[in-house]
Amino acid sequence: MNPAHPINNSTEVKISFYKKLCRKKWFRILRPILIAGLVVLIIYILTIIGVFKIKEFELENELEYIDNLSTVTNQYLGQGYFSLNLEELENDIQTYDKYVKKVTAEKIFPNKIRISIEEYEPLYYLEYKEVCYIISEDGYILEE
Repeated sequence: MNPAHPINNSTEVKISFYKKLCRKKWFRILRPILIAGLVVLIIYILTIIGVFKIKEFELENELEYIDNLSTVTNQYLGQGYFSLNLEELENDIQTYDKYVKKVTAEKIFPNKIRISIEEYEPLYYLEYKEVCYIISEDGYILEE
């Protein structure tokens, strides 16, 4: 070995061992499986720790007629990011209040949900037999 050479003997041994290992057929087959397994293991450990649990709901727009939406969304806090069913969340919000016209929910990685709600606007008030009805521009009865 040349003493002026910057690489020492142990580095050469490590490089040659890795080159020999890479030439093996079983290692070439097993290498992508090991990498995928490590990625799955890391995600699993982070899920157990709680990194991927829903911690926050963010409203995209200000709500004028819908109050206390947190009563619906609080039941989804702490659920897993990957296991949360957005359609179920949207349906729960839709049935929570008659002023909800359209709901869209979006997952924000790693632990947040963004909710966008379009509201019906009360346009007409109708009084019939001592009952006052609030009606939207589309003709839906919002309140009695």
